[in-house]
Amino acid sequence: MSTYQIWCDIESGSKGVQLNVENPPFAWNIAFEDGRKASATLHLCNGKNALITIECDRQPENIEGIIKVAVQHVQALYDAALFTCGISGMIIARAVLLPDGKMANILFNDVGQLIDYNAIGITVEQITRCSIDSEIVRMCLQDLRNASLNLQDAGMLCYRAIETVMQDYKATDEEESKVTWPKVQNSLHFEKSFVDPVNEYSKSNRHGKPVYLSTAIARDIIRRSLTIIGRYARVKVLSQSISDEEVLK
Repeated sequence: MSTYQIWCDIESGSKGVQLNVENPPFAWNIAFEDGRKASATLHLCNGKNALITIECDRQPENIEGIIKVAVQHVQALYDAALFTCGISGMIIARAVLLPDGKMANILFNDVGQLIDYNAIGITVEQITRCSIDSEIVRMCLQDLRNASLNLQDAGMLCYRAIETVMQDYKATDEEESKVTWPKVQNSLHFEKSFVDPVNEYSKSNRHGKPVYLSTAIARDIIRRSLTIIGRYARVKVLSQSISDEEVLK
């Protein structure tokens, strides 16, 4: 038996967010695809923190996967509470006490590993001004920010950001997307193949299927999305020419 204790933060817009956990604390079982089993117990310490204890029937090969599942289950508990008692919160795992007594920090969403700072192609001052001046840029950056924090939804959020750019090129609301896409590609100098990976990783999300993206895949699709948004900002907001730049493939 291997025991892990996970310390979480609860981020919410409400003060004193607290679920009413009966005594004994809320407990549930977890069954994994590889046949591994575990039991989890949620102890709420106060309105802004939670402690999860996980007991595995045998040493897990992928500790990260087990911790992620447990945190997702607690998040589901809070999501359900929203519709029963108006309590909402985002669960963020911060640290874990390992079976050997060592404490480890949890960096599942280290956004520094996900962002290619050169992809957007303009300065911080320029993209800040574009974000203030353009609702399109603002919406796109919001989607990419959420993508960097929620990898399970990153494909859908990244592709939605690209589609937001596409919508701005429509002559009318009735114009079909298949007519608009060539205009976008010509204006921003990219081929369909450049955004195909983003589209591919968005399909599962859009059709209601769970998906997990590795850090490498998430970094790639966020980079592609940032590049498109950066070119859009330069062409449509800053009125710069990119006619001499390479066609992205």
